[in-house]
Amino acid sequence: MKKLILLIFIACSALLVGCVASVPMTSTALDSEAKKFAVEPGKASIYINCRGGIGNKMVWQVILDGRVAGSLASDTYLLLNVLPGEHAITVTFPGNVKQQKLNVEVGRNYYYDTSVSMGWTSGILHFDPINEDQGREEVMGSKRVEATN
Repeated sequence: MKKLILLIFIACSALLVGCVASVPMTSTALDSEAKKFAVEPGKASIYINCRGGIGNKMVWQVILDGRVAGSLASDTYLLLNVLPGEHAITVTFPGNVKQQKLNVEVGRNYYYDTSVSMGWTSGILHFDPINEDQGREEVMGSKRVEATN
């Protein structure tokens, strides 16, 4: 029993301490521009926000249609401007992979939230669509990361 408690303690500590998350950030001007929530002509915008909390020192990897789109850390967001149609977004966190498929329409904003909750031996990744009001609120409280594509 003591070994099990020690194992759980070590796993929790690893999630809480982790390594200091570092992701490439955009300029303040690009962050401010994205927070106007204006969609590029002929495209749709996907905002993926990463809240703080358990695992907040870790980095999430975001993959759009099979290509790395960027990385997220606590209290950051990624803006993806995409053509209309079906897309697959995958978010990875150590030991976890979640995917959402969506069919986007021109001129619309889509919002997703990522977070981690504590499991028995590791963090559990959550990646869920959220409504526009909540999405805008979360984005306004976060900083924009650089997309890789």
